[in-house]
Amino acid sequence: MGTVQFTTLVEGATTFFANNRFTEDGIQWCEEELPRYEILGEAKWLEHHRYSIEARVGANLFDDPLWEYEEDDRIQKLIERSQYYVELEIAESKKEAETGKIDPTPADVIEESETISKIPDWVRNIFIWYGQELISEDELLNAIQYLIDTEILKTKLSSM
Repeated sequence: MGTVQFTTLVEGATTFFANNRFTEDGIQWCEEELPRYEILGEAKWLEHHRYSIEARVGANLFDDPLWEYEEDDRIQKLIERSQYYVELEIAESKKEAETGKIDPTPADVIEESETISKIPDWVRNIFIWYGQELISEDELLNAIQYLIDTEILKTKLSSM
């Protein structure tokens, strides 16, 4: 008897997804949904879309600074960035399946009570973007310098 293989929505190719990331159609859908997202607010918009993975990834993209990026390669960078959010959603879904505790909010959202003990998203994201080659080494170094200058990050050199 052969092995039965299941394909999830995220792993299978759809109009919105291929290779665990949004397609151009997925990014276009986000563009079309942005006005509704802004009118309804994130919570109601996610509820309207029944907390679908598309909606949760879209909500993360809307909140990502890359959403405002305006160069010619914007769509491709957003497609690549969506893969990060899809992977977060998959990891969160696996954890939810183990614990039985379901959280329909986007996986990247940090609860207010957790913000003190966690690295802020934008700080973490600059390193992720550098690893994904979305920002240059100079941009990364400028961000690190900003963190040092504003004393968000302290080094022995900055305290001298």
